[in-house]
Amino acid sequence: MISKLHRSIMVIFSLSGLLFIYTSVVAQAEDFKFYIVEEPTSGEPYDTLPRRSSKDDLFVSYRGEEILITNETLREARYKSIFAEIDLDLDGHKELILEIHNGGNCCGTGYAIVSYRGENFFSVTGDELLHGSLFPNLKIIPHEGNPILKVRNLFSLGADNVSQEERIVLMQYNYGNLEVISESVNAAVLPTLLEVNSYEFDQDKTEEIVKIFDADGDDTPDKLICNYWSRWGSAVCDVESSVNGYLDMSLGCSRFGVLSSETNGMKDLVCNKFSKLIFDGEKYQEDE
Repeated sequence: MISKLHRSIMVIFSLSGLLFIYTSVVAQAEDFKFYIVEEPTSGEPYDTLPRRSSKDDLFVSYRGEEILITNETLREARYKSIFAEIDLDLDGHKELILEIHNGGNCCGTGYAIVSYRGENFFSVTGDELLHGSLFPNLKIIPHEGNPILKVRNLFSLGADNVSQEERIVLMQYNYGNLEVISESVNAAVLPTLLEVNSYEFDQDKTEEIVKIFDADGDDTPDKLICNYWSRWGSAVCDVESSVNGYLDMSLGCSRFGVLSSETNGMKDLVCNKFSKLIFDGEKYQEDE
């Protein structure tokens, strides 16, 4: 009786040990680490290698192999960096949120999500709302369920783009897809006494728009002089003051307005919705 019980206990311990070993082996087999490889500074040109970008490439160390993660979007994006590693779909594996940028000033930093989907399978998921052309600002919001990605987009930038639209989009990553759960448009602006909007210009002509106002409080008419900048679809405005002369700002805004407040004897200005410009005694500068 005791002998049979002893043998049963030994069998249970043996099976438990085998299960522990098996679980450990599986866990180790599924471990992976993402990293960025930069273009070498010497030797063979890096972008002549198959499926590479011209600058940075994303790799993952997986089951003893160094695996390249690539698609058309990642090959075209020269610069890459790791924004965050977090389990977005609660499957026990961390997703990689990758920052991507092509260089230059046409676009901001975009984002893509790289996810382990099983045996030798890594997916890359993007979305037009995460594209650099919308200059997305991304934040991760903790949540009881899947984490929420909060994306603030500017739809007002780009060649001949005169939109002033700004959105906040909430997204979640589920089953390999990004899902939009909420989208809202910003309806708030600083109120102005007068303003010039880039959509007021005739894009086929080069005529300037001039608005008259009292910039310096001496009851003498001053001017807000604006021209159209097609590269960014913006108004570029200067102030001509009877007291302080011609004030060149060289600043492009979708909306350029005069506020009721003043600093150092000159009316404050606003660029776009909320960027306040104040006079420092010599020139206008952004209010920090």
